[in-house]
Amino acid sequence: MRMPKIAAVILFAFFISGACGSGSDVPREEWLRRLQNAIRSKTESRETNLRNSRTLEQALDQDALKNMMRFQVKKELGSGQSCGRHPECLDLGFQADDLYYAVGEGDETKIGKRPVLIVGFDQKGNVIRVWNLRIH
Repeated sequence: MRMPKIAAVILFAFFISGACGSGSDVPREEWLRRLQNAIRSKTESRETNLRNSRTLEQALDQDALKNMMRFQVKKELGSGQSCGRHPECLDLGFQADDLYYAVGEGDETKIGKRPVLIVGFDQKGNVIRVWNLRIH
């Protein structure tokens, strides 16, 4: 019996995705380290900026900030900035005291817009939502 084309395509995609790996075998601490490095990196090229954007997205896809508290986020990623200083935070429904991180340090006229991470907390300081501006 011959396999329909669509079934063959789905089966192929399944095997390819498994072979490429999703990064789920990477420990949380490693994702936090990668994210911290991306946030603090000197971004002198568009390629580094794009790599930082992919790192941010992958870390969030792997729930690197899940079940963390504000003090833990600050310890791992740095203090960030108050969302109250960034109109897009409030436009997205974040509170003024949530945290805003521009990912990478560099001249946006040379590297383009930088990725952004916004972390929202409940009244007890638990991470309740994250948002990222990806540029890739």
